[in-house]
Amino acid sequence: MDNKGLGKSGEQMLTCQYCDKQVKYKSHLIDHEKTHTGEREFMCDWKGCNFRSHRKFNVAQHKITHTEEKPFTCDHCNYRSAHKTHLRVHMRKHTNSKPYICDQCGFKTSYCNSLKDHKRNKHTDPALKCKLCKYVAYGEVDLRSHTCDESLCCGECGYRTQSRSHLIRHQEVHNTVPTPAPSVERRASPRPTSPNI
Repeated sequence: MDNKGLGKSGEQMLTCQYCDKQVKYKSHLIDHEKTHTGEREFMCDWKGCNFRSHRKFNVAQHKITHTEEKPFTCDHCNYRSAHKTHLRVHMRKHTNSKPYICDQCGFKTSYCNSLKDHKRNKHTDPALKCKLCKYVAYGEVDLRSHTCDESLCCGECGYRTQSRSHLIRHQEVHNTVPTPAPSVERRASPRPTSPNI
């Protein structure tokens, strides 16, 4: 099978046999295709650790978790990191750099997850928002599984959840079956936010 094609600038490109990704060099293609095959020939030699990867670099980065070494330091505060990329993200706090920009309204943020939250909360189809609370779904399946009615409150102790399976699991503690609570306070569940690094 011929896996060659032309890139955007006309150069010869190699295409992955498992997906449409194109790369310039054969070594990059071999490395990428290992993500599909599950081949992980490089392993951590730390005693008792089973970490394996298809890249030698990933194992070297992983080993730092065992030594707790943090060679990357911030020039502006006492922040230290084991990974250069973590320090780069941290530096945005000092430089006020906001590289993530909403393509719909121009909102700028320092963190990828903040942009995802913004898009979900500000630009999500109203059909994906709960009509009874502030819950915003990631997709139609997520919205269908969400419910904020009184059947999701433990009648024994008042535990509240928006997941029927979590309530059933919780009520095993009381050895009871789900019962509606006398009154329900409708409020959205807290959403995770981007960490302040």
